[in-house]
Amino acid sequence: MKKSALILVVVLFLTACASSSTPMPSTEKSQIPPTIAVPTEVPPPTAVNPAAPATVVQPAANSDGAALLDQRCSACHNPDRAKQAPRSKPEWEKTVSRMIGKGAQLNDAEKQTLVDYLAQTYGK
Repeated sequence: MKKSALILVVVLFLTACASSSTPMPSTEKSQIPPTIAVPTEVPPPTAVNPAAPATVVQPAANSDGAALLDQRCSACHNPDRAKQAPRSKPEWEKTVSRMIGKGAQLNDAEKQTLVDYLAQTYGK
């Protein structure tokens, strides 16, 4: 008796849940605020870090080190971080290589420009 009463309660509960669900209100496209800009060109994730999210990389203004620091490094952290930890040129080379391994988007020429700038501006 208890078993059949329990089954009856469960069936009634499931039936009530199924029939009481209300449909989601439809929203028109104009009511949804835009939250994400659609990129026009997305590079693939890096070979070193294939799980890295693909991001749009804007070319640095005249590819100088300050612009690279501002545009590429600030995607993950404050560019002022370089001022807090002065390093020698080999140390900057190692740091920038590590950041590229974590997904920083720099080609070889940009990497060298950035390392030179960091060593000259924030070197030991």
